[in-house]
Amino acid sequence: MILIPIAALTKNRLLMCFSFFMGPLGAGLALVMPGIGFDCYSILLPRMLGYYGTHWMVVFGSLALGALGIYKPRYKDYFLTLLSGFSVAFVIFLINALLRVTKCNEFSNYFFTHAPEGNPILELFHSWIPLPFLYLIPSVLILTPYVMLVVSIVALYRKCREKKEEAPAEGVSSGD
Repeated sequence: MILIPIAALTKNRLLMCFSFFMGPLGAGLALVMPGIGFDCYSILLPRMLGYYGTHWMVVFGSLALGALGIYKPRYKDYFLTLLSGFSVAFVIFLINALLRVTKCNEFSNYFFTHAPEGNPILELFHSWIPLPFLYLIPSVLILTPYVMLVVSIVALYRKCREKKEEAPAEGVSSGD
């Protein structure tokens, strides 16, 4: 949520790739599969309103980058998305480790970098690679088709819009 306005203001393509692709995917999954402490509770509890409100803001803020024309996704952005996604996750992993070591928060696990905490997809990845942070590597199996699908949809939309703009208006004579 913090990176979205920074990406928009600086026009930093790396940050825009991260925000546009990872924002809706990560926040969307958090909405569908809430972490421990955020499932089976009344939506009216302040922490639940904060949890869902924050994640919905990330979804809409990320999508706004594309909808407002600030960011136009391309196929080659896939590599920037991977680089930014794993870089941000690694920084969060280090922050989590620092919070754990200093005992400021012994259970710090932002972005699920230390443990899957009941998330079924991450539990599967953790069964393959039972190491903190490294178990996130198989997320490429989800990220690759997701990025390609989104870019394909945007490219198709652009192509259709260009064709519509190029087509002569109905009822206008060609001057013969």
